[in-house]
This record gives sequence, C-alpha cells and structure tokens, in this order.
Amino acid sequence: MNRYLRTTLVSAAMCAVTLHGPAARAQPATGEGYAPGARVVTIVRIPTPWYAPRFLVVRRMRESMPLYQSIDGLMHKTYSLSRPDGQFGGIYLWKDLASARAWFTPAWFERVEQERGARGDVAFFEVVRVVEAGNGGPPTGGSDQAAVATLIEVGRPMSTDGADLMSAAATWQGAQGLLRTCVVRTPQGGVGAVALWQDEASARAWLTGERGERIAREYGEPARITWFDAPILMPGKDARTVASGAREGTKP
Repeated sequence: MNRYLRTTLVSAAMCAVTLHGPAARAQPATGEGYAPGARVVTIVRIPTPWYAPRFLVVRRMRESMPLYQSIDGLMHKTYSLSRPDGQFGGIYLWKDLASARAWFTPAWFERVEQERGARGDVAFFEVVRVVEAGNGGPPTGGSDQAAVATLIEVGRPMSTDGADLMSAAATWQGAQGLLRTCVVRTPQGGVGAVALWQDEASARAWLTGERGERIAREYGEPARITWFDAPILMPGKDARTVASGAREGTKP
C-alpha cells in the first residue's frame, strides 16, 4: 500500500464560460495546436485502491509536496479527490506546454501503471485567461480542507476573435469565494473553466440554476460539471508569475 501511494499525485478543477463564434479545431489531449506560450492546466485522475482510506491518501499527498515544489514551470497544484468516484490526483497550472510535457512523459504513465495497477488519466487544457480573486488568489500553501474545484465544460467550439473571452472572464470577477478561474479550451476544442473555490457553498451559490439555464440557452446544451475535493493547495516553483499575468490583464 505504501508503495502505491508514494508516487505521483496530481490535482484538478473546473470550467464555465459564455463564448460564441466559428468552429474551432478539436485539440489532442497532449496539447498540439496550442497558442505559443499559452499556460496549460492538466487534470490527473488515478483510481484509489479500495483499501486506502481518505485520510491516508491525503497524508501521502502531503508527504509528496517537496517533490512538486521543485518542479520547473509548475505555477500551482491543487491536490484533488474527484467526486463521486474518489479518484486521487490533482490540478496543475503550468507556465507553458513544454513544462507540462516534461513532467507527463511516457515514463510517467508507465510508472503509474506499474505501481498502481491502473493507467493514470491526464487531460490537457489550453488556458486562454486567468482570473485571480481580489484577495490575491489561492492561499500560499498547506491545507484547506473546505476548498473545492469544479471543471465546467461546454461542447460548443470556442470563438477565435477573442472578444467573447474577455466577456467570459469578466463574469467571474465578482464571484464570492472564488480563488482562481482558468478560462480554458477543452481537449475537444470546446469551452470551459477550471475554478478553485474556498468552499462548496460558494461554488454552488455561483453555479445557480439560473446561470446553468443561461449556458444551456446560449450553447444549446447544458454545461457538464465535475466536482473535486481539494484538501491541499500548493504554490509551485513559478507561482509568482500567476498573479502578475492576471493583474496586467495579459493573455497567458
């Protein structure tokens, strides 16, 4: 059991945006076709063995923090447990695609499969905008047992003119309890957002039925929402560059 839980653990989060426009090309999960220099979110999910209770999984997550704090190009990691299946992993925010690929190599997948008996699932999302909370974003590190993340996805292709991206990002600015949102392009070329919240009540208050109905009207389909518990929030080696890009209003 210890050997199973000592290895790479990863984090995850959420998507929700209002975008319009011509069809965009679907993108492979490994990130081909991303804009040069774009930030990248990766969401990792690995089946948790039946014999590993939650408290032990979280303890092993904490023990792995020094490893992740030393990774070049990692801006933030949210250790996560997906709902309802309880798969462990995380949400990574990378400064660029090269940094993400340097970590998730074929050797990484082989090691996870050998040590856990299951293949790790890694989804790549191109970040088109980062929205930080007014309080400076996620805490500087350690536990936040109440925090949650949400991945909100809409299948409709993303606009290419950029105007709707600015509008979508603006809708997140006033969300109470929001720590950070990454407006993203999904691996299938759709739109979404990966969001981190201080608690579940804040997330549910913002993701109201009215907002969901509006998304369904505008996209012709309801948003798909995946929930994650976020027991540990950890700034990465390159955390300082997250807030600066958001304050300046630059596209990542």
